[in-house]
Amino acid sequence: MTDPIWDNVVPLRARDDTDPQSTEQPNHLWISDGDWDEADIPKRKWVSRGYFLRGSVTVISGPGSSGKSMLTVAWATALAMDCALGRFRTEGQNRVLIYNTEDDQDEQRRRFSAILGHMRLTPADLGNRVAMLGPQNVGTLLERNRDGQFVRTETFRHLLAYVKTFKPDVLVLDPLVELHNAEENDNTALRAVLAELRSLAVQHEMAVLVLHHSRKPLSTPTPGDPDTLRGASAIVGAARVVFTVNVMSEEEAAAFNIPPSDRRDYFRVDSAKSNYSRASDAEWFHRHARTLRNGEEVPFAWPWNPPNPLKQATPQDLNAVLDAIVAGPSPGFLYAKSKRGRGGGDRWAGNVVMAKLDCSEPQAKDIIGKWLETGLLFEATFQHPKDGEKAGVKVNPNKRPSL
Repeated sequence: MTDPIWDNVVPLRARDDTDPQSTEQPNHLWISDGDWDEADIPKRKWVSRGYFLRGSVTVISGPGSSGKSMLTVAWATALAMDCALGRFRTEGQNRVLIYNTEDDQDEQRRRFSAILGHMRLTPADLGNRVAMLGPQNVGTLLERNRDGQFVRTETFRHLLAYVKTFKPDVLVLDPLVELHNAEENDNTALRAVLAELRSLAVQHEMAVLVLHHSRKPLSTPTPGDPDTLRGASAIVGAARVVFTVNVMSEEEAAAFNIPPSDRRDYFRVDSAKSNYSRASDAEWFHRHARTLRNGEEVPFAWPWNPPNPLKQATPQDLNAVLDAIVAGPSPGFLYAKSKRGRGGGDRWAGNVVMAKLDCSEPQAKDIIGKWLETGLLFEATFQHPKDGEKAGVKVNPNKRPSL
């Protein structure tokens, strides 16, 4: 069985290098065999830098109910309104077409109404720059026939007709598993499916965003790991930008002082693959809820920054912490730089940080580490009445925050 991705490639006769008059050129290949001026190279056609590139496929993956569809609505709104959403940026107003096989028209409108209301906007403000489509019955776009080749369904042809009319800058397809009838672990098949979507992106000069599910079970998900995507590795290989979405873990909730019962209201987006931009650290979102005019409460996603005690504290707050460290746990004693070691737990300087700045233990540990790194704190010794010489920390008065 041949690989469907190569079905349209016509075998070429080798060029006859002995014939200088030979001008035969391949019909299905581009060739660059001379020099060029780098100033003439066109810039990449980003719709949103690092997120959506014209002619390319972006994949976002995560467990069910992790926030993927909610995030897509937020991004679509930002694209249509030309507004920043956390790190997400765009230039100019864009047209977004969403093809969703799981959520009907009413559910899509609920989600957009929730975030639009939060932004003090109405559907009219979108200016017909967002369109939502869904199948009447089965949403499959590509079907593998008996010969192993993929053919476009009637639904695909209707979608394509609307693409030609609406001319979107970004086409959202949700979810990947409903777009084809191939075995999800078949690399050859999924390579062909993604190639078809990439071809669609190229032909219509748009970016394509595909929503996908992660592998199950994910008891300990690894944010930003492309291997967590469900199915064939060709999915990651064919995409140019890949993101993972994960709900806040118990450990992260403890580090941010978030009650365990609230942690599922927060999710993180991590770069798992970016061929054209630098991978970034986690981008966090918080699920809020808004009551619509019909009386129904609907959630939406909004950017969220994890608490940073150092940035939120005033110079007076920080100096109060340092004064307490200078005073020591008792006269003649020094606080320890870590909890490890005999007596370190009670003498740990992080206890002072937690008490004064109302932060978590991981945050206090991070602050102590940063102060040691910058020299605000430095290691010293003192004489313990029972244990002799012990290690501790002192404050460098020349590096205290200015009041």
